[in-house]
Order: sequence, then C-alpha cells, then structure tokens
Amino acid sequence: MAVTVFQAREAAGMSQKELAGGANIDLNTISQIESGTGNPSVKTLVRIAQALNQSLSISIG
Repeated sequence: MAVTVFQAREAAGMSQKELAGGANIDLNTISQIESGTGNPSVKTLVRIAQALNQSLSISIG
C-alpha cells in the first residue's frame, strides 16, 4: 500500500522539522513535498525514506 510522506511522517510521530533534520534537507522542502507543490529528486526521496525507516518504491503507470 502506498503512503504519502505526510502519512509516513505522522505514523512515525515526527514533526516536519524532525524529518528535515533526520533527512538533512531543508524544512521548506518537506513542506512543499507534503503539500504537493514540490518536485523532489529521487535522492531526496531516498533520504526521506531512510529518515522514516521506510523503503522507497517508485512505479510508473
């Protein structure tokens, strides 16, 4: 089942600030991704997944 960054962050009990720190990315980037206005690179998504102790799965179609 696919979950959003927001859902995974909430399930982990993390704030956006904590996730940004754990992933070593800007807080504004997390906010943009969660609001659907960001266009993160795969590298950024990998860092977020690692900070959330989640695996990253990408599908097309």
